[in-house]
Amino acid sequence: MKILKKVKLLLAYIFFELRYRQKKRTLEFPHVLSDEETIEYIVSHNASMSRFGDGEMRWIMGMNKNTFQDNSALLSQRLQEVLSSDDGNVLICIPNVFEAVGFLQLSSRVFWRSHLDKTREYWMNSLIPYKIYGDSLLTRPYFIYKDKSGAGKRFKHLVSIWDKKDLLIVEGEKTRLGVGNDLFDNAKSVARLLCPSENAFAVYDSILSTTIQNYQGRLVLIALGPTATILAYDLSKRGIRALDIGHIDVEYEWFLRKVKERIAIPGKYVNESEQKYINEESVLSGQQEYLNSIVARIL
Repeated sequence: MKILKKVKLLLAYIFFELRYRQKKRTLEFPHVLSDEETIEYIVSHNASMSRFGDGEMRWIMGMNKNTFQDNSALLSQRLQEVLSSDDGNVLICIPNVFEAVGFLQLSSRVFWRSHLDKTREYWMNSLIPYKIYGDSLLTRPYFIYKDKSGAGKRFKHLVSIWDKKDLLIVEGEKTRLGVGNDLFDNAKSVARLLCPSENAFAVYDSILSTTIQNYQGRLVLIALGPTATILAYDLSKRGIRALDIGHIDVEYEWFLRKVKERIAIPGKYVNESEQKYINEESVLSGQQEYLNSIVARIL
């Protein structure tokens, strides 16, 4: 079955790659920084970051159904607003897959060639021709790569963003960024605001106001699906530096386990695994530091 699956993937990739090459001369391409350049830009400019992936585009197009976040006209409108914005204080990040995809593993190459075959026009109509975009895949340093040997270096570069900084993490109740691993060991301090694991946008105003109330000069890190994309932008507009870093913790957990499939992580909500959540509260045993870090809950 594994061989058959790989053959099917290879045939699909050839199909979409040929379609891409046939149209390449007539296509427009956005200017997207590499993952390393994106991190360097964020650090050197003290920039905020809002990230867009395939999910955000599907929410914009009204296509995302039966996911952890219900779609709505307002969600679509706000995401479109952020994607089309030209605010110098927030780096808008999009997937760096509009041209070369050879660095990706086969399944990811097929996925992105297929996705852009259907949505490229929507992307390009939303982007500003002269604008420089960051790479939204910077928070996926492990799983999608064909050569995973550089993942450790990519993670090390990424965590430098919050080195010796006071953090306010805004996350889903079951996301638990950094719990059980050393992802934020280099931070000066960590405070947490817990939000609904699903349909967080339904209480967006409360999340925004509570984040502002608990900001206290901290760097705000957000893992909350499309709500994070909008929240980072809105906070930046208010002079609060915020980074949408969804996927980073689960990617790190997969990296530590050296897995080849998107598996569930006990005690953490993993939207991309077959089993979204394994109720393993023992993960929190002895984690008094985590419990003490929670400054507010919106549930």
